[in-house]
Amino acid sequence: DQYDWFLAATDDSYVILENLRYLLLQYSPQEALVFGSHIFTFPKLNKKSSHSLQGFILSKEAVRKIVIDGLKSSKNCTKEKGNELELMWMCFQSSGVRFVDSRDKENAHLILPLKPQEHVAPYELVFNTTAQKWLENASDRTVFPSGMDCCSEYPISFHTIPYRGIYALEFLVYRQRIFGVDMPAMRYGDERMVWSSLFGDLIENHEF
Repeated sequence: DQYDWFLAATDDSYVILENLRYLLLQYSPQEALVFGSHIFTFPKLNKKSSHSLQGFILSKEAVRKIVIDGLKSSKNCTKEKGNELELMWMCFQSSGVRFVDSRDKENAHLILPLKPQEHVAPYELVFNTTAQKWLENASDRTVFPSGMDCCSEYPISFHTIPYRGIYALEFLVYRQRIFGVDMPAMRYGDERMVWSSLFGDLIENHEF
């Protein structure tokens, strides 16, 4: 009960926590929810999965239902050996956890399964890569678009990033500044005023 949300990700993931919090403000941790990208990695089972390379977010209620209704019931969550992800998502579904396709109001992707350059580079430059071919075959919707309009303006995470890329993203996201485009209010102003102007009624009762 100490935490509302739980993030599971591999060490080659880069997560922008502020954007993740922005997404979660719209949902209640009292609902049994799991967030990820809308991808089929198990087409025969018709199962949506975040795939091991992407990570996922579970609400507090989702964790409770998995532990109480899932792990304690052999018919819900098997202890047999097999594809770890496949068994995990079968357990989520049978435990009553609802999958949330994580996109913004413009239907743009928030949780990205590949490196930034494999999403933002023009289609013809990246689509011959193994990663993009996997994505084309795995996605249950129109293939993830490539190019500068590939993703949400508030992306939450990128994945399969080498360690040097993690450092580069950290610098570009949090350290570098663009003259005339900075948001000094976020650094020097009243935090509640700034967040209220950005997110409105969503944080009316939020504690800082």
